[in-house]
Amino acid sequence: MRRSDFNTIYKSVTPRADVSPSHLSDEDIEQLRNCTKSVELPSHELRQSQRYAVAVPLNVVTLNEKFCVTGAPSLAYSIDISTGGMSLLYPKATEAALYAVEFADGFLNIPPVILRPIRCSRLGSGFAIAGDFVCRVDY
Repeated sequence: MRRSDFNTIYKSVTPRADVSPSHLSDEDIEQLRNCTKSVELPSHELRQSQRYAVAVPLNVVTLNEKFCVTGAPSLAYSIDISTGGMSLLYPKATEAALYAVEFADGFLNIPPVILRPIRCSRLGSGFAIAGDFVCRVDY
């Protein structure tokens, strides 16, 4: 056994959207809600799944469209999450094609996910990035 981190594991595992589920399961969201303070947000007729306001720390790595790492890991925080996507508070504006997102708290049993950003807006001193899940990273 040797010590490892997300980047080391991620380099050896290339996620494929056709193999991994493209979303978090209802059980993943339930685990997140049980382990953190969360608020159910009002539903909207255009949303496919219920959204929950959850603030937890995240380790985020920018990726290109071929799932290759393009930047150093950054600390971010979730803003809200559903089974199909999430929004997060990110420290800087980027034009990354994808983000590898790992839930930083060890007590959360939530798999890392790949997020495709669909919008980015200024939020205080950071940026709110919202996107859809491309796949889970199961290893």
